[in-house]
Amino acid sequence: MIRNASNLKEFSAAVRLLSLLTLTLISCFTFGSPSAYAADPSGPVVVVFSNQNNTDPDEEDADIADTLQVISSSVTVFDGGDGTAAAWSPARSTADVLVFPEGTNFGTSAIDSSAAAFIKGWIEAGKIVVGTGSYTHLFFINYMTGLNYSPEFGNIADVNGNWDLQVVNPDLPTTVPPGNWTGGLDGFSLWSPEKKAFVTPVYYDADEDNLGVGYFTFGSGFYIYNAYDWYPDQGEITDGTRAAWDATLQFAAAGELSPPVNETPPPAPTLASTGADSNATAGLLLASVTLVFIGASFVGFGRIKISK
Repeated sequence: MIRNASNLKEFSAAVRLLSLLTLTLISCFTFGSPSAYAADPSGPVVVVFSNQNNTDPDEEDADIADTLQVISSSVTVFDGGDGTAAAWSPARSTADVLVFPEGTNFGTSAIDSSAAAFIKGWIEAGKIVVGTGSYTHLFFINYMTGLNYSPEFGNIADVNGNWDLQVVNPDLPTTVPPGNWTGGLDGFSLWSPEKKAFVTPVYYDADEDNLGVGYFTFGSGFYIYNAYDWYPDQGEITDGTRAAWDATLQFAAAGELSPPVNETPPPAPTLASTGADSNATAGLLLASVTLVFIGASFVGFGRIKISK
């Protein structure tokens, strides 16, 4: 039995203290310092390049970030800073995916030669770059391949029909429709073997020989060309066009780069850790230690205060 009322009060107070501290610690990790657009803790860490001199921060970039939040552990935007490798390196340190929206990137003040070399190595080491409105990414492709794709990227067109899925992936729509200036690469079958060797088609219109989505392999990493620019007509929001293209964007950022139909799958890209916040990890460890300490103290309290 409990010895006296004073001991009972102390016992009850200890229980309340332990409960309060537990709730406080849980709340710290639930609500403290959330990542931008955090949605899926198991998803990739995504950085969207967004610079008013190069892209469209208020509309296209914002729409892209919103589309990716549902499959990402975090989505943040980055304007390139001063354009040097020193500015880009911290932004890439925990990222798995970099998105280049419509607009020029390499060969501008936002990405100088040192930053370009850093990004190239980052991709080749197993990371993913997703392009949207990718017909504007000629300088990037030329830099990454060492070839001149000016004729190919100068031959862009929308299609009259649909682009058909070329890979094995049940989560992707079987076709994607044309949208508000969705510029695919025309004459894809006429590319030289050297240039085509980099590319795996994902959506292709054979009737019009037009590549709508495809991924370029660079080392252990990838760049996904996407013809859609996320600047839709109002009707595309409700008629399914935008939803279909959203699926292609999420597929790309998630690293679900499926093999072509009837071909052996290439080695899967090795994505880095999703970049768990080291402070959160340390905090969780501290919380665990603290709770164990309190539990031990509580057991000690019980031994002292409770007797038969």
